Amino acid sequence: MAYYTDQERDTIRAAAFGAVSLVSAAEPGHFDVHSEHLAASRVLAVVPTSLRSLLMVDRIPIATSTDRAAVLASLEQSAQILAARSAEDLDAFREVIAHACGAAAAAVGGVSDRESAAVTDVRRAVGIL
Repeated sequence: MAYYTDQERDTIRAAAFGAVSLVSAAEPGHFDVHSEHLAASRVLAVVPTSLRSLLMVDRIPIATSTDRAAVLASLEQSAQILAARSAEDLDAFREVIAHACGAAAAAVGGVSDRESAAVTDVRRAVGIL
């Protein structure tokens, strides 16, 4: 497993949770957001071993942003960090983020156009598209 600094881990973790928050914020509804986060957390709970230490929160949870530009920038930065350290970690991160965001979008009433657009933005930011 590659070594990551505390700052890099925080960036990657914030990007992951920010991506889910961005997708959840695409459609209004307090209870929907809860269900969407729960669906995404099920995906994040079974991440590959190589990513587990990057995504697990071992202290007070970090704040997540729903500011589109900030989240997308943190996702791009995370992809750059991971690419520099480990192609395997980058591939796993991309897969987990895409799956978690897809699960969040589909959690309540199917995937809306706005949620689909948010998922596409996230996938593009991590280099899937």
